[in-house]
Amino acid sequence: MSDKSRKGPVVPKGGRSVFLKDPDSERLLAMIIAVASEVSVLYDKIDRLERVAAEKPSFTLADLAAYQPTAEVLAERAEWLQGYMARLLRIFHEDLDDNDGGARSAAYADLMDRMARPDQ
Repeated sequence: MSDKSRKGPVVPKGGRSVFLKDPDSERLLAMIIAVASEVSVLYDKIDRLERVAAEKPSFTLADLAAYQPTAEVLAERAEWLQGYMARLLRIFHEDLDDNDGGARSAAYADLMDRMARPDQ
């Protein structure tokens, strides 16, 4: 039986990582992060469309495929993504307290930086 004949999503072996006490909250968080990922992809696609349309009002799919963002555009997108993730995860950030000398805040800032720059 090949993998293509399987119905439904592929589930990894082993247990699912659990970060929250309530399984329903864990599922909800996973769904929200999945939707947030899709919104981020849509933002990049809309940004590409807007930039290509600004350069060439009558463009083709080939023009979209050929578009290569500049370093400045990539920096703007990374800045947007960092702000988006900060807004999305604001509630977690607000729960962090500095009773540990700032270690948790530093770990959160590092996580946000790594999420904003997945290619590094």
